[in-house]
Amino acid sequence: MTPHNPEITIPQLSPNEALKNVFAEIEESILTNGKFDQKGVRFPLASSPRVKLARIYIHLLTEVDEIIENLNFAMLGISELPKLKSLSRGQKMKRLHLLRRIYVYDFARVEDVLGQFLSGLGSLGYMSRRGIREIRNLFYRGTKPMIRARNYLIHNLAEQDPYEAKMEMITSFEHLGHKRAYKNKKLVILFDKWFTKHVRKDIIGMRVVGKRVASLIQDIADTFEPPSTP
Repeated sequence: MTPHNPEITIPQLSPNEALKNVFAEIEESILTNGKFDQKGVRFPLASSPRVKLARIYIHLLTEVDEIIENLNFAMLGISELPKLKSLSRGQKMKRLHLLRRIYVYDFARVEDVLGQFLSGLGSLGYMSRRGIREIRNLFYRGTKPMIRARNYLIHNLAEQDPYEAKMEMITSFEHLGHKRAYKNKKLVILFDKWFTKHVRKDIIGMRVVGKRVASLIQDIADTFEPPSTP
């Protein structure tokens, strides 16, 4: 499990009491009367409306919780980069780009999981097309910064910050073997100051958007109420 740092990480999600109770019923039914074969697990409560609905909510929570753990892993990794003396400045830039991609691409999975959840509610008759559209729009409004970041990564340097491009040029000295230019003290000091500031900015933006989406998913999960039909 990813170490928890409340100043950096996004809080994990949790089921409400109603969902916990149905989950306990499912667990008891599986352990008592469940049958395991090549088709999976079969248990008496599997076809009940309350269990069908609960499974949709449980899938939403478990999948998004896994994504949040991966986002936290990426943010904690980015936050540690300025302190890593074992890495050269060029290696730090490469690691930063890798962790950014992990964050942005994994973040994009939330949309897929949410789409599956909404489709599931729609197929069971618990949500109208209009309701699904409204939740999707709410999600898109909250994730605009990440959509821009994803587009930047996909289209590479087309919209790169000019100052960041200069810093990347400094690290390319090392990669191309120009040790004398790369070890210029003024350039090194300039890079270190910029890199630390840039990492801090990345973390703030990632956490703000991540918490916003996690809060939205938690609010959705908290709406679970078992249907009156057992």
